Amino acid sequence: MMLCQDCRVSEQEIVSGEVATITPVSDGAVLSEKEAQLSQIEKMNKDIRSWGIFSLILGLVHLLLSGLLDSSWGIMLILVGLSSFYFRTASLYVVFAVMLVWAGVANLSSGEAAWVVFAFIQFIGAFQAIRQYYRYRKAGFVKNAELQQQGHIQYSRAESVFPWASCLMGTLAGLTVITFFLGIVLYAVIYPEQEQIPYESVMAFLIALAINIGILALGFGLAAGLSNYGWKLLSIIGILCGVVVVAIFLFLVLMGSSPGDSLINA
Repeated sequence: MMLCQDCRVSEQEIVSGEVATITPVSDGAVLSEKEAQLSQIEKMNKDIRSWGIFSLILGLVHLLLSGLLDSSWGIMLILVGLSSFYFRTASLYVVFAVMLVWAGVANLSSGEAAWVVFAFIQFIGAFQAIRQYYRYRKAGFVKNAELQQQGHIQYSRAESVFPWASCLMGTLAGLTVITFFLGIVLYAVIYPEQEQIPYESVMAFLIALAINIGILALGFGLAAGLSNYGWKLLSIIGILCGVVVVAIFLFLVLMGSSPGDSLINA
């Protein structure tokens, strides 16, 4: 029996000579589904653009007020803001969330009432970012060729870049932080009479920058892992390096240091 093109066979198969039921699906329904996908992607792109613009503005404020705020954190905010204009994928919300959680933890470690209040605001922002990720991630997984040709999705960009960025940035950050700390310990052993380390302010900035890069690597790694991107081993390496960086930060806090002041007053 001939069937029209607008009919589709349901999941039932033709078994024992019985004909499966036929469910008509109009072209309008297919078109509406595509329009819904486009609508979700457009909403996601606008929202990510807003996050990116806010990150750029806040990053510039950190650089301009480097005496009060941490300039190394400002550099990270600018990098994340710029990346939002290139990737436009739901997994970027995970990066936003990790950055906000890290800023909140660091501000909590400062012990100052104003920064503690701001830290809780950042935690709320991180929670909202994760909600947005789960809201839009299906749109981020759309790999329809027609949509890609129209420039509505950059899924493949993030899939190919995030794991490598996580691994390379995490490895660089981990090795840098460990090298600096070993160098400081070695200097203290060789020159025990010296109370101040040479170029202490420069070294503090570089260590803070390396730790922040490690956090960014953790964000990219978690984003790639939750989104089931390829190159999983690279993402795992980046995540592990980020965890090491967090462990070093917590160690400094427990030792009575004040890394929150020198790392992030976001």
